[in-house]
Amino acid sequence: YTTENLTCTNNTVADVDGDGAQNIYNWYINGSPLALLNMPFDLNNTSTVLGGAKDYSNYNINGTLGNGVAASVPTWTTGKLGGAYDFDGSNDYIETEIDARLNPTTITVSSWFNAESGGFTAQKPIVHKAFTSHGAPFYQYSTFLYDKTPLLKHISFYVTVDNTWYIGAAVANSGWGYGAWHHLVGTYDGETVK
Repeated sequence: YTTENLTCTNNTVADVDGDGAQNIYNWYINGSPLALLNMPFDLNNTSTVLGGAKDYSNYNINGTLGNGVAASVPTWTTGKLGGAYDFDGSNDYIETEIDARLNPTTITVSSWFNAESGGFTAQKPIVHKAFTSHGAPFYQYSTFLYDKTPLLKHISFYVTVDNTWYIGAAVANSGWGYGAWHHLVGTYDGETVK
């Protein structure tokens, strides 16, 4: 444990045949990855192959585009830094394996998003981990956008543990806009959602 600011600086990033190269960071504490899931979407992958969306956390909880259904595969595109996926807002998604490690007692969910259009009348998840059973322990968490009207436009993060909802960070008129990249982070320390 340290209270010091940790910094990582790259000396040179290059690819032998001139392709673009992107650094991917995976921080460790006492030899174990800090991130349970680290998916920077750096590879141009549009296949439905099982586990095609790479997890760099060293836990290998890889994702499958559209859960193997071609009509639900998001389009790979240029992102904030490296690659990104463009979801159609209807049925595109990436599904990871069910893994007990994704049911932590404390969590931080971090993602970049760039919403292209507004006026959607339902919650649009950015990161969503659904529950896998209705019995305890019961874990669910989500970051999402909502834009029914300008007055109801907000971002949110919630956590459900053992059928208890912890809702936090519902930030109305939070300054996020369309056509720009935004960094969204939600945390849960076992008691409070921020």
